[in-house]
Amino acid sequence: INLDNPEDPEYINHYDSQNNQLLISSVGSYEFIGNSETTVPICIGYGISREINICLNNVNIVADSGPALEIRSGIVNIYLENNNFLKTQSSQNYVSALRMEPNSFPTINSQNNSGSLTVSSEQCPGITCTNRLTINGGSVTAYSTSGTGIKSNSLTIENGSVKASSTLGTGIESGSLTINGGSVTASSADKTKKDISSNQITINGGSVKASSVSSAPTNDQGEKVYCCTIENPDSENVIIIDVDETSTLWNPQDHKAVDPNDKRLYAWLTGETHTIAVGNKKQTYYFEETSNSNTFKPITNNDFILSSPNLTYNGTAQAPLECNIEDIKDEIKLSYYENGVPQPNGAINAGTYTVTANIAGNRFADASWTFTINPATFDENSIEITAYNKI
Repeated sequence: INLDNPEDPEYINHYDSQNNQLLISSVGSYEFIGNSETTVPICIGYGISREINICLNNVNIVADSGPALEIRSGIVNIYLENNNFLKTQSSQNYVSALRMEPNSFPTINSQNNSGSLTVSSEQCPGITCTNRLTINGGSVTAYSTSGTGIKSNSLTIENGSVKASSTLGTGIESGSLTINGGSVTASSADKTKKDISSNQITINGGSVKASSVSSAPTNDQGEKVYCCTIENPDSENVIIIDVDETSTLWNPQDHKAVDPNDKRLYAWLTGETHTIAVGNKKQTYYFEETSNSNTFKPITNNDFILSSPNLTYNGTAQAPLECNIEDIKDEIKLSYYENGVPQPNGAINAGTYTVTANIAGNRFADASWTFTINPATFDENSIEITAYNKI
C-alpha cells in the first residue's frame, strides 16, 4: 500500500473515508510504503483472531487527532524496513502515536536489525500496549514530552536497540519488564521520576542503561543483579567469567546500537566476583554492598600483601600472601612455585618460592611476591640423651 498515492487500488481498497484512516480488517500480509509525510493513520481493526503481518517501509505518519498506528486485535508481527516515523499531535489523554489494545499481541521485528521506528507523542506515552509487547529486533525509539516513553502491561526485549525517554514522565513503565538481549536505554529528564518503573524487572542479558529503577532487578533464577559498567573502546568481544570459572560470551559487546558514541557495556550481573575479559585483557571485579550504594570495584595487585619474605620451616604449608578485601578471601586460591615448578601441596619445605593468586578465572602475579622458607633451627642444649641398655 503506497501511502504517497491515494489513487493506488490497494490504497482505495483499504481507505476508510468516514474515519480518514487506512483500515486493515482481515488476516494477511501488508506492506506500507512511503517517502513523504502523511496525516492518514493506519488501523488494524477489531475481530482479527489470527496472525497478521505488517511491514513499515519508510513510513512517516503525523496524526492530528488519534494514534498514527493503532492495533486493536490480532497476533501482529510488525516488520521494520528502512526508517519509519510515527507521531501524534493530539493533546487528548491516552492518545499515543503507537497504540496497541488488549486483544492484540504485537511483536516488533527487523531483519538484521536494519530497520528503525521512531515514535513520539506530546501528552501521552509514545508507545502504549495494554497487553504484552515483544521487541525482537530493529531500532525502536519512543519519546513523550509529558507522558511515558513506552508504557506496557508486559514488555519483553529480546534483541535490537530500544531507547525510551520522556521530559516530564518515565522512560519505561511496565507491569513486568524482561530484557534478554539487545541494547536498552531508559531515561527521564525529570529526576523525580524513574528511568524504569516496573513491579518486576528481569534482566538476563543485553546492555541496559538506566540510572534509576523502581524495583530491584533480578535474573530468571530470582537472583538480584546490579549494573557493571565495562569500558570497551574498540568494541571487542566481552566474556564474563564467574567464580566457578563459568564463561559467558556477552552480547551485545557495547551500547553503540543506541548511542554510536557510547562504547561501554552495561551488563547486569549477580552481586559476586566476576572477571571481565575484553579482547585479550582481563579485569576482575568484586561486589561491594553498602547502605548507600552497590558497586563493582576492580581487584588489583595492590589488594594483596606479602606478610613476610622470610619464614622458617615448621612442617606445614605456609601462605604468606594475604588479600585485604575481607569479603573475597575465601574465593582466592593461592598457587606456589619453586624454581618455576608448581608445588601442589603448597610451600612446606625449606626453599625459595613465588606465589600467585587466582580468582574467577584470573591470575594475579607480581615479581615481589617471592619468599623464602629457611631450615628449622634447634637449641643444642635442649637435646636429651637417654641411655639404652640391652637386656
